[in-house]
Amino acid sequence: VVAAMQHSASPDVHDVMPRLMAYGRTLEYEAKWTLAVDVYDAVIAHTHPIEESESATAAHLRRGICLRTLGSFQQATEAFAAAGTIAGQAGDMMGVLRARIGDAKIAVAVDRDTPNVNISLRERVRHVIDWMRRVFEQNQMHVDAARFEGRQQDQQVAFCAGDAGRFDDVDYTHRKVSR
Repeated sequence: VVAAMQHSASPDVHDVMPRLMAYGRTLEYEAKWTLAVDVYDAVIAHTHPIEESESATAAHLRRGICLRTLGSFQQATEAFAAAGTIAGQAGDMMGVLRARIGDAKIAVAVDRDTPNVNISLRERVRHVIDWMRRVFEQNQMHVDAARFEGRQQDQQVAFCAGDAGRFDDVDYTHRKVSR
């Protein structure tokens, strides 16, 4: 980290951000969770959540994992919520899903000693599955709309080329759309 700052013409935190994230992961592998949380806090403090959403999301997720391991469930929940919010605003569905999975793992850790763990875990899993189904349906609607627009464009091009009669053939239209 220091070497990257020394070799830089003008010291910029963005030059060392990947190295700080790697250092945080190294600390996690060495089970130095508290120090890793401090490193991720430094990354979060110096990243803009909109302009650098990928780094901010990753730092919040890693911070949440460390806090969950330390047993700081409330702070871990807040970290995963922040990661989910940033990822959602950036359109990063994988980031949102990872944040929800982190939240579900906290629920498992908290509910481990309670007798109703299966009910609460089932509810959380059902919530994540419903969310994933909604995202899939929204994406499918976009795909269907794009296919419809493509079909209309094909028809317009064919009509302009004097080929309008060929679109009476359903098989021809399907072949054109499925390419």
